[in-house]
Amino acid sequence: MRETRSIAQRIAVAIICIAVLSYTVFHMISLFDEELTTVVVRSATEETVIEFEGHIFRDEELIRSSYGGAVDYIAKNGVRLGIGDEIAVVYEQGSNAGGTIEAIDEKIAILEESRGSDVTLSALPSINDEAVKDYTSIIKKLASGDARGISSDIDAMTAELAKVSVLTNESSPVPETLKKLYETREQMSTAGGNTERIISNKTGYFYADVDGYEGKFTYDAADGLTCEKYSKLTTSDPVSSNAGGYAIGKTTESAEWRFVTVLEEKDATYFKEGEVYQIDFNGGGEMKIPLTLQRISQEGSQFLLVFNCDRVPAGFDFTRSQSVSVAVQSVTGISVPKTAVHKSGGEFYVYILRGSVVLERKIEVIYETRDYYTVRDGVEDDGEHVYLQSNDNLILNGKNLFDGRIVD
Repeated sequence: MRETRSIAQRIAVAIICIAVLSYTVFHMISLFDEELTTVVVRSATEETVIEFEGHIFRDEELIRSSYGGAVDYIAKNGVRLGIGDEIAVVYEQGSNAGGTIEAIDEKIAILEESRGSDVTLSALPSINDEAVKDYTSIIKKLASGDARGISSDIDAMTAELAKVSVLTNESSPVPETLKKLYETREQMSTAGGNTERIISNKTGYFYADVDGYEGKFTYDAADGLTCEKYSKLTTSDPVSSNAGGYAIGKTTESAEWRFVTVLEEKDATYFKEGEVYQIDFNGGGEMKIPLTLQRISQEGSQFLLVFNCDRVPAGFDFTRSQSVSVAVQSVTGISVPKTAVHKSGGEFYVYILRGSVVLERKIEVIYETRDYYTVRDGVEDDGEHVYLQSNDNLILNGKNLFDGRIVD
């Protein structure tokens, strides 16, 4: 009887040993079979950017002419006029000279770009790249049947090719062509029929564009706006600019202007009265202008924001309605995918690979998005934990990770 029990015990022990061995072998195989994906992490700055539309408000005075024909502008947009400065020559209606001169001026402006100070041999590769980019854009638009903006692409490509001609061809036709264009322009100007010369009678900044809202979008209007009034104003019809003479431009005495918008609460919470914000008007960061938030007021879930600026940036387009963006918040740290993060006891951990050894690293989360955590970089070890640092080789996957694991 004892011998039978002894045999049964031996069989049971053998079964247990086989099970333990099988379990161990299975996990050893899974460890060696698992392919780990890693990435070297580095600190970076993440920005919260808000995009919105708004309108420009400023006190503007229209410049009028008794003639309604083509306008030959002498003053450039944004220039500050003095008393007695010549602004434009206006042709009577029906005269072909004005239209011809406008066409000549467009060609002159394109070719003059080839003689700019930035046109150097060192810039030739980038000039060629821009010409190819413009050409590609033209071809794509022609192929798609959408010709919007194709005229400006053609002008841009012509300007780039003129630069290449001046830089690479000693007998380039560009200088002679410019000379002939200027001579033709002068002849047309002196033989163009009845004209009116517009002279400035006060100082101020000049702009040729007229939109019919000059008397509506004023300083006083901006200062007295509510969300409701802003909505009505921005959906109102423009006023005819030709009452009392044909409007050929406008001036504004002051460099000060306002920019007004309405935001929902989730975006408005980032803004504070008196703070200065770098507003990006053109996109890409090429035209960032510092605007001070002068006033913020609430109506229900909507907030009216009135920004103020006291400068006229060179080359800035004062189109009434503008689409802008602004970085309202930034955080610097290491970006870690949530799929690489492990949680234990309310703490957050990741694993890194150093050589062939898996090491555990603690992380301190400072910002969270749907798919990523931004974690603090440069946290010193606290004696109990080692923290993730820049240049660590972060493991992005793996189910059998533990501190000290050796990988093949």
